[in-house]
Amino acid sequence: MTALKTYIDGLLHPVFLVEFSSDRILFVNETASKQAYLDKKSDYKIDEVLSFFTDPSGRKITQLNGKWYQIKTQTFDHNEVPYQILELLDIEGVPNNNTIENWKDLIAVMLHRLRSPLTGISGYLDLLEDEVHDPRHQPRFDIIQKGFANVFDIMDELEILYTISPYYDDSDFSTISIHKAIDKILFDLSPAQKERISIDKSILEAPELNTNSDLLHEILFQLLENALLHSDDDQIEIFYSPENNGRITVKNKASSIDHTFKKKMFDPFVTTRATNLGIGLTKAQLYALQLGCLILFNEEENSFLFSLKTPLIQQ
Repeated sequence: MTALKTYIDGLLHPVFLVEFSSDRILFVNETASKQAYLDKKSDYKIDEVLSFFTDPSGRKITQLNGKWYQIKTQTFDHNEVPYQILELLDIEGVPNNNTIENWKDLIAVMLHRLRSPLTGISGYLDLLEDEVHDPRHQPRFDIIQKGFANVFDIMDELEILYTISPYYDDSDFSTISIHKAIDKILFDLSPAQKERISIDKSILEAPELNTNSDLLHEILFQLLENALLHSDDDQIEIFYSPENNGRITVKNKASSIDHTFKKKMFDPFVTTRATNLGIGLTKAQLYALQLGCLILFNEEENSFLFSLKTPLIQQ
């Protein structure tokens, strides 16, 4: 057992050694000790330290010190006594801090190397338009200017992504009604878009959230915009599920998508759209992480479901 504890202590992700029959924590590694504020030889039960839920895809999820993990469990016997090792691993498909920093390094290089020459070419095109007065050439100029506008829109999107912090920040939290937050989004949509959205009565009954109203608005707007763009019919549903401290779900009918794309749903450099970068879901996930929340995706009966999971209640 000593060798096992030494091995566990050397792992960089949080690990808990638990007595299977009593759920009593026998040992935690250095990472878990720091994040859970526990002595390495703890005497708590595991459910006194961690809250768990099973996400729609069947993964067991927990939250420790504001960070989300999926749990890998291993059970073994030692001297005829069963034990369990709980490893807290990064959730597949959810960007971790290293991934986000790598994105930012790449974005910084792209913006630095592209913005200056593109601005110069665009300025030269403006001068050319002023000098060429033949109206027959204007449609061609318009097409080129539209292309430049799309490129600059992509760069603006990248700049927004570069500035988003994924770290939990409760400095601007206040009590917010979920129903009122959704009503505020609907107010800015067109009548045709509003007709496509159905709000379940569970939204009206949902408890208030203590969160950042601007970021919550941005997250729900991105999820609704994604549903409006990709729905196979006119019906989009929004509902609230109270289990495990609650989640808000946006559901739309849609055909199946490629497995590779599905695994990189929250990657800004993977998109099926040709007109822009399509980083709305990535932005929404990073904003969610700032709030201590998590966006989950699953498929159900030819439907896509994106759920904003609110923070777990720590024991």
